Amino acid sequence: MSQITPRPRPPEHLVHKLDGNVLAGVLQTLGAAGATEVEVECRTCGRSAPLAQWSVEADRTAFIVRCRDCTHTLATILRDADGGLTVRIAGGPTLRARG
Repeated sequence: MSQITPRPRPPEHLVHKLDGNVLAGVLQTLGAAGATEVEVECRTCGRSAPLAQWSVEADRTAFIVRCRDCTHTLATILRDADGGLTVRIAGGPTLRARG
């Protein structure tokens, strides 16, 4: 009997689990220098922490920012085909700059 071997996923679909610091370069493209220091509050569970401390799943086309406590999706940053970026904030998280 022959054995079925699953095909590996193409490299462009590999997902890496990172922290919010990975967004520093991406957000600088949007003119948001120092954005990883911005306080983010999850509207689902109430966790509040600097963006750098949130969980990020990334592949070649997107960054998905998730709450480390409840795993709620806070934002999605998409790389557009023309080289631009689209930021979608889900669930209305609160963003605060430290003063």
